[in-house]
Amino acid sequence: MALEPAEAARPYAEAAYGHARGADAVAQWQELLGALAAAVADGELMDRLHDPRIGAAQAEESFAAVAAALAADAGAQAEPFSNFCRQLHANERLAAAGEIVRLYAELRNKAEKRLEAEIRTAFPVDKKTEKEVAAKLRAQHGVDEVKLTVTVDEELVGGMMVIAGDSVIDGSVTAELGQLRTALLR
Repeated sequence: MALEPAEAARPYAEAAYGHARGADAVAQWQELLGALAAAVADGELMDRLHDPRIGAAQAEESFAAVAAALAADAGAQAEPFSNFCRQLHANERLAAAGEIVRLYAELRNKAEKRLEAEIRTAFPVDKKTEKEVAAKLRAQHGVDEVKLTVTVDEELVGGMMVIAGDSVIDGSVTAELGQLRTALLR
């Protein structure tokens, strides 16, 4: 049975965060992991590593060069990050790189009592509304800082959605119309 992406990625995110925190390099590792995820998402790297015309040893050598290039400016973290990347490759978990970055950011945000949230609204919101939403989220989630991203989504018709971690507060007109439709069809 295959592991879900979060299940496969969680131990690596935790290991990376544990190392980075111990080395006082949390922000640096987040950047390095982001670069790895971008390289994996590009597809060219994965195509090269799974090319049947090259052997496992050549694929490992090729990936080691990529890992070294990603960590080139990482100073004291270059070797640990390269080792981390090689371990991901050896355990066939490179495809989980994007999920590892997401989980790593969650761990960092939790430790730093910070929350990233998104407001989706049909129309731009003013700064006062943003501050009110941020204050409510700080209180609800027990965090010191809320980083809000505002996205205008014309499909919402009106109202807003607030997405913070695993919670979604849907106060959009689209959601209300959907609930009304469901009630009428019963």
